[in-house]
Amino acid sequence: MKRIAFGFITCCFLLASTSIYAKSEFALNIAHSFKGKFAFITDQSSEEVQQGISLLEEAVATQQEQSMKKAEQSLENFGQVTAKDKFNEMSKYKSEYLQQISETQESLMNSEWVMDDEDLLEMMNEIENDFLDVLEDILSE
Repeated sequence: MKRIAFGFITCCFLLASTSIYAKSEFALNIAHSFKGKFAFITDQSSEEVQQGISLLEEAVATQQEQSMKKAEQSLENFGQVTAKDKFNEMSKYKSEYLQQISETQESLMNSEWVMDDEDLLEMMNEIENDFLDVLEDILSE
């Protein structure tokens, strides 16, 4: 019985070692035989990927250029509109200011605010006295 078991174990060992060797040889042969085909496919795929990247770069550059032109036009239009609005506001302010001055001038002309020479001299003397008082206060400190 020991001989049978020994023979059986030996056969199993030989069978297992040869099948493992054959399996590894088979895998190497498959890899070697398909190596050329894989290289061709990867080279072809690499070229397609490079072409796709080139097309994508061109599309991005074109879109970026168009976006820059649109932004430039928008800014130019905004500047023109803003300048026009500010000019209109300034013109409106100028006309309102001139109108206010003319109204003030007209109201002053219509008022009876006339000073005699005596009143004028009296007023100048008061101003002079006030000025001298303030100057004395400042110098005394």
